[in-house]
Amino acid sequence: MIFHLAVLAALSTAVATPPAAAQGTAPPPTTITLPPAPPGSPAAIVDAQMAAYNSGDVEAFAAFYADDVEFFDLGPGNPTTMQGKAALIKRYRPAMEKAHPRARLLNRIVDGRFVINREQIVAGANNNSGAAIYEIVDGKIARVWFTPAVLRLRPK
Repeated sequence: MIFHLAVLAALSTAVATPPAAAQGTAPPPTTITLPPAPPGSPAAIVDAQMAAYNSGDVEAFAAFYADDVEFFDLGPGNPTTMQGKAALIKRYRPAMEKAHPRARLLNRIVDGRFVINREQIVAGANNNSGAAIYEIVDGKIARVWFTPAVLRLRPK
């Protein structure tokens, strides 16, 4: 986790490397804190699924997704990578039980039913950041697009 490539490009703007980063002492990305989203809004739904993800409760996490949810990897010609809530549970349960991944929100754009998050995912000794685009339909996450950076930590 729906993205428009123009929005993705805006999230991927180049940043100059400060001297501390070159020496390996750069501070971690700053987590942003947003005011609470209106109940039932696309942003509130994405916030709630992120909280469920961070709790490690795969059933609570899956409850925010449509039964026929579709997941896509961004890139030319990439097909659907996963479809359906049952597939989501099957893929995420082992990772959530073993690695206890956690997500932090680094940046967000909300455009109607689309919520575009730049997230940092930490799973054991691994951490990575990337973008997930969520499309909310009828109060559930119906489709999610992931940038390639997110895919390195995606459960197999």
